[in-house]
Amino acid sequence: MEAILNRRGSKLYFVVAAVSTVLALLRYVVLARLLGPAELGIAATIVVIGTFFDQIADVGTDRFIIQDREGGDEIVQGLVQTVTVGRGLVVACALLVSAIPLAIFFRTPALASGLALLAVSPAISGFTHLDSRRAQRAHDFRADALQTIGGEVCGFIAMCLSAVLLQDFRAVVVGIIVRSLSSVVITHILAQRPYRLSWSAAHWPRLARFSIPLMANGLMVFAASQSDRLIVSHELGPAALGFYSSVLLLIYYPAALLTRFSFTLSMPLIANARLDPKAQRRAIDALGGQILLLAVVMAAGFALVAPVMVPVLFGKRFQQPALMVGLVGCLQTVRFLMNGPTTIAMATGRTIMVLVSNLGHVLAFVGALIGVRLGHDLMSLMAGFIIGEFLAVILSVTLVNRDTGQPVLHRLDRVASFLAACLLITGANLALSAGAALPLAGLAVLAAALATWLAVSETEVITQAHRMVLAALPRLSLHRQSR
Repeated sequence: MEAILNRRGSKLYFVVAAVSTVLALLRYVVLARLLGPAELGIAATIVVIGTFFDQIADVGTDRFIIQDREGGDEIVQGLVQTVTVGRGLVVACALLVSAIPLAIFFRTPALASGLALLAVSPAISGFTHLDSRRAQRAHDFRADALQTIGGEVCGFIAMCLSAVLLQDFRAVVVGIIVRSLSSVVITHILAQRPYRLSWSAAHWPRLARFSIPLMANGLMVFAASQSDRLIVSHELGPAALGFYSSVLLLIYYPAALLTRFSFTLSMPLIANARLDPKAQRRAIDALGGQILLLAVVMAAGFALVAPVMVPVLFGKRFQQPALMVGLVGCLQTVRFLMNGPTTIAMATGRTIMVLVSNLGHVLAFVGALIGVRLGHDLMSLMAGFIIGEFLAVILSVTLVNRDTGQPVLHRLDRVASFLAACLLITGANLALSAGAALPLAGLAVLAAALATWLAVSETEVITQAHRMVLAALPRLSLHRQSR
C-alpha cells in the first residue's frame, strides 16, 4: 500500500475518480428532480441496456496493454486499438438492431429511439487512444485521470442542459454521447505516440488467449452488476426502477469508485511481482484485507445514512423502508468483494478464472428471478441476489487460493466476517422497525465483538492505511503553507 504513495498521478486519479462519482450521482439527482420516477426509470433502463452490450463485448484489450510483457510495444498498442475500434462498431450495431425488440420486451415504446441514439456513444469510444493505458505500466495515472474528469464534466453539463430543454429521458443519452466524445478527444491530445491501427499475427494469439474468456465473462459481469435493475424494470416497470435506482445509486457509485481505484492501482503491483511469488502473495493478501474493511464500512455506513439521504436528495416520494435500504447496501458491498479475486486473476493473466468464478452470478440471477416471481417485490429480489453473490465470492476466493498456491480455505474467514456484518445490519433494521430494544442491545454487543475481531485480524492492513494517512498529512501541510 505504501508503494501507492510514490505512483505518479495516483492521488490525482483518486480525486478525479471521486469527483466523477459525485457527478454520476448528481446526474440522477438532477433527472429525478426534473423528470420524476417514470422518466428516470426509462433513462436507467437505457443505461442498463447500454451497459449490457458494453460488458458482453468487453474483451479486456486495454488491460492487456498493462498485463502483457510486451504490452508497451507500439505494434501491440496498434493491434489493441484496432480491436477496440471493431468492438465499438459491433456494440453500436447491436444497439441499433435490438432497439425495437427491446422496446417491445420492456413494454416501453420510447426505448427504441433512446437506444438508437445511444449507439453513437460506443461508435465514438472505439477510437480511444490507449496511450494512457501504456503509461500505467510505469504506474503513471495522470493521463487516464485527465481524460476521465474531462469526459465526466462535459457529459454532466450536456445532460443538465438537455434535461432542462428536453424534459425527458433523452437527456441522459445526450450526456453519455458528449462524455464519450470529450474523453476520446482528450486521449488523443494527451497521447505521446501517434494514433495508429495495425495488425500483428505474432501478437494476436496472446491477445486472443487473454481476451476470449473475458468475452464470455461479460455476461457474468452484467449479471453481477446490473441484472437487478433489469429484473426490476421488466417485472415491476420503469417507475419501480426509478424508485429502486434512487436507493441503489447512493451505494453503487461509491462502490464503483473504490473498485476502479483499487483495480487500477493494485493490478500493476501484482502483475509486476510475477517473478517473486512471496511478494505477490503479500500484495494479494493486503488487497483482500483492504477490500473486506472497505466493504464492512460501506455496508454499515450506507444502512445508517441512506434512509435519511434518499428523500433529501431525490424528494420524499422516493423514500424507502430502512430494511430495504440495508439489503441494497449488503447486495452492492458483497459484489464489491469480488473485486479482489477479479483483480488478482487479471493481474496474473488467468482470465479463465474470472469467467469460472463469475458463473456464481448466474445463480444469483436465477434466485432473484424466482424470488420476484413468487413475492413480486423488491425484498424477495434482494434476498435471492445476496445469497447468490455470497456463493460467487466463496467460489472465487477458493479458485484464487488454488492458483496462488494457498490452502483452498485460506482467508474464507474474511467472507464469514462480512456475512456476519450483513446479518447484523439486517437484524438491526428488523429490530428498529419492530421497536425491540432488547434485541437491538444484543446486536450492538455482537457488532462490537465483530469490530474487535476485524481490528485484530486485519491489524497489518489497518497499520498500512494509518501510515498512508500520516505520510500524506505532511505533504498536505506543506502544500497549504506554500499557498
